[in-house]
Amino acid sequence: MFQQPWWLDAVAPSRWEEATVERDGRVIARLPYVVRGRGPLRVLTMPPLTPTLGPWVERSQAGPARALSHELELLGALEAALPRADEFSQNFSPTMLNALPFHWAGYRLEMKYTYRLQGLDSEETLWKGLRGNIRSDIRKARKLLVVRDDLGVDEFHAVWTKTFARQGLPPPASLADLQRLDAACAARDARAMLFAVDEADRVHAVAYAVWDEQAAF
Repeated sequence: MFQQPWWLDAVAPSRWEEATVERDGRVIARLPYVVRGRGPLRVLTMPPLTPTLGPWVERSQAGPARALSHELELLGALEAALPRADEFSQNFSPTMLNALPFHWAGYRLEMKYTYRLQGLDSEETLWKGLRGNIRSDIRKARKLLVVRDDLGVDEFHAVWTKTFARQGLPPPASLADLQRLDAACAARDARAMLFAVDEADRVHAVAYAVWDEQAAF
């Protein structure tokens, strides 16, 4: 979902561009990015509030060897289509397992892990997968707190900001930025904004989840 134009318009309005590869009038590969800086400090990087981006390529229906060759060709074409910059920095999607053309072009690659929980339709399976101390914490919290979803983005941002303030850091996004993204997600029924609240209506924690047809984040 983070590669969708509506998401990019929400998190980086008028600041994102993309390299594309077209054949027969169809886009068969694309690589969005955000441009920051000018002149000697021009960087192609990630938009805010976006954990992964990276290239998308149309999967080949050919055999493994030919499909790999097709993928390498498209990735190489995307890299070549990037504008000149002093730095290119992105977190590729965990669904993109190939970055060899970037390595061949002189980029430095770092491996990171993304953990995904399967079977989200079974609360029992998820519950059993938690460590015992986490289950105990949840049971204790249920006696003191209720989870609500009706307090609004202003309250969410106020609590979220405190998390970073305790670390001496600014929040990753302003209230206006979060409001714009929240409106885009809400219009597509693609988000949940949750608040853990005590009996005095004090908010103790917040959580924000977004999703598409494949995964929730």
